Amino acid sequence: MRRALAGAWGVFGVQSAQEAGVEREEAQGKRLATLAREAGVQHYVYTSVGSAHQRTGIPHFDNKWRIEETVRAPRFPSHVILRPVFFMDTCWHPSVSRGPRWRGRLGQARCYR
Repeated sequence: MRRALAGAWGVFGVQSAQEAGVEREEAQGKRLATLAREAGVQHYVYTSVGSAHQRTGIPHFDNKWRIEETVRAPRFPSHVILRPVFFMDTCWHPSVSRGPRWRGRLGQARCYR
């Protein structure tokens, strides 16, 4: 990863708990932020999740908050943290989609196909 970051002005970081699991997602996010700062990256963009700062008890929300803290800690000259609440492709993911309506821990979503 160090070679990929060498000479980069900016980095866009997004990790997925669905693919890596919660613990690996957190480790990946923290590692990318730390290595980017060591490489001299000037601008860092991290995609977190809405309500990450609210201690929801939802593991993949709470770990994104800890990644956010890592992004803020190295003092990039410039950084942005995005907190989307829902990704459109979630509607079509087999582990989430249950027809046109889906009800989760944070409320109801409607997915139109």
